[in-house]
Amino acid sequence: MATTVGIVGAEELGVDLAHLCASNVQREGGRVLLFSASESEATRARARLEEHIEGMQAKKRLSDAAIDAHRRAVTIVSEHAQLAPASLIFDTSSATVEDLRYVDSLQRVEAVVDPETPIAFFSRGLTQRELGRHAAHPERCFVVRLRPPVMKSPAAEVIVGANPEANQRFLHQFDALGKVAVLVADGPCSVADELRAVYVAEAARVVEEGLASADAVDGIAHDLFGDGGPLRLLRDGPTTEQIRNDLDRLHKLHGSAWFIAPSHLDPRAANTGTAPERLSTAIAGRVASRLQAALLGRALALIDRRVCNASDVDWLSRSALGMPEGLIALAQRIGAAGLLGRCWAYAERHQGFDVAAALRRGKLPIVFRDLTLRRDDDGIAVVTVRRPEVLNALRGGTVEELKTCLAELDADPDVIGVVLTGSRGALAGADIKELATLATPAETAHRARLGQALTLQIERMSKPVVAALNGPVLGGGSELSMGCWARTVGPRLMAGQPEVHLGLIPGYGGTQRLPRLVPFQQAWEMLRTGEPMGAQRAVESGWASGPVTEDPVAYARELIHRHRNGTERLAPLNPAPVEVPNELAEVEIGHHSRAIDAILVDVVREGLRSPLTEGLEIEAQGFGRCHTTADMAIGLRNFVENGPRVRAEFLHR
Repeated sequence: MATTVGIVGAEELGVDLAHLCASNVQREGGRVLLFSASESEATRARARLEEHIEGMQAKKRLSDAAIDAHRRAVTIVSEHAQLAPASLIFDTSSATVEDLRYVDSLQRVEAVVDPETPIAFFSRGLTQRELGRHAAHPERCFVVRLRPPVMKSPAAEVIVGANPEANQRFLHQFDALGKVAVLVADGPCSVADELRAVYVAEAARVVEEGLASADAVDGIAHDLFGDGGPLRLLRDGPTTEQIRNDLDRLHKLHGSAWFIAPSHLDPRAANTGTAPERLSTAIAGRVASRLQAALLGRALALIDRRVCNASDVDWLSRSALGMPEGLIALAQRIGAAGLLGRCWAYAERHQGFDVAAALRRGKLPIVFRDLTLRRDDDGIAVVTVRRPEVLNALRGGTVEELKTCLAELDADPDVIGVVLTGSRGALAGADIKELATLATPAETAHRARLGQALTLQIERMSKPVVAALNGPVLGGGSELSMGCWARTVGPRLMAGQPEVHLGLIPGYGGTQRLPRLVPFQQAWEMLRTGEPMGAQRAVESGWASGPVTEDPVAYARELIHRHRNGTERLAPLNPAPVEVPNELAEVEIGHHSRAIDAILVDVVREGLRSPLTEGLEIEAQGFGRCHTTADMAIGLRNFVENGPRVRAEFLHR
């Protein structure tokens, strides 16, 4: 069903949300209703929307027809009653909780929309509990926190309520925003803002005490965290007032003196003082230890208090705070003993600082850089590949993390099955920039074997693994999915093997598994043309299990439970040889490399006549053979330099 998103508030945030939502819902016939309280606001909103569209045109990422559809998808309305058709409401009418306009807006919206329509507010400092106090239907009220710049930030922190069904409805529709939802506990500050606030506050205390200048503190912090330094944030990013307000809210919530803002929480004041120009090694080490204790210690305390899970804290520190290494990964590198020593020393001097209980026991959480892992009470584990900035492309590190994670789950007797998915349902192929660095045919073949080892590991697990998909599932992502015991799909699925566009053949098992899953002629054409298939064809051809569903993860869980109780049989792909027709239909391969096509034809014909494991080795050798052609380098270079929309000019040799 097409989504209609209602957005209340046509200032900058509301307009940016309208543009984001239009990008995601218009392809399926959805629309955006942007409520403006005045004609002057509406005029500014139209101008900003047009700026966004001009930016899209300049980047030439969409056709003229798609841009026109995007423009038509947004309608500016002036009456709350015009929001009645909305199936989801985003309210940006109040910038902060202190601005009580959100109460009036909530009541006006509730008066016109369906009682089950989710309503999400973006007000800083607002809690779900406080919002619910003013709502006729509190179970459908949510709080969302986005870090600027809104257009580029991949993550949104989301506070849900106590009603699981209402939460599920909201999270399903939240996809319209095009952001990855990070679930956090109710509270007045986002996790990212809290970490930023305590980071800035500690840096300001160091300056206030005369230990180091602001520039020196930023330099030490940058060496530790790679982010440019905390006091730079005051000059280049959020205002001092925002950080002070966050600290005040945290002080009221926890009653801890540690959250009281330093008097020098100001860029001008923080850059003055009596700090020495050059720091001794001892003083620099002391400053570094304090910054690590304050920031890493607080991150671990948030996990301890179940405000946010460890993987999400680690990802938010990278995606929202701009740190190249996640905070939990950094804590692991320091080690529990070393970090605990820093935190105890810091706590002795700073009243109210909370040393995380797990750290006191010498424990640090285990996190993956590219994955999230959730173990549910029903025995099902959900593994999510989370690299949304590249559609969850499978770099080499991602593959190794999946191997480790799945091995742990296979050995866990409390886990009865695994759902494998990607953020927003997408699983793109191998990381093309990594493939472009492969230096020899042997290295190229080895890369294929690494990916194949993961799919074989999945097939050999003692419990079912079901892929849940609802977006682009291409190349290595499609091959990984075919290694699973079953695949559930949503309406946005687009699955295929586009390697021939890049001057390659599939290397993670696509040449061997696709013809074993779907009718041979269909696989033959898909492999040689690179053309994908949608959700309905995936189901009809046998590539996917069951009907197209709005919630592939939920259906995957259902399949695992059916397998468990004996009403459904899930099993890995049959590895037996496949009979290849003696006469194969001609396929028009268009501009694609004839040299690569010849390798592909050989691999398919020879590999399918063998058991799967032998066929995979034939494929790996064929993948390596691609490196001997000129066309592999041409295709990969074209993709890296021009993106997927520009055709490579192959030499056919």
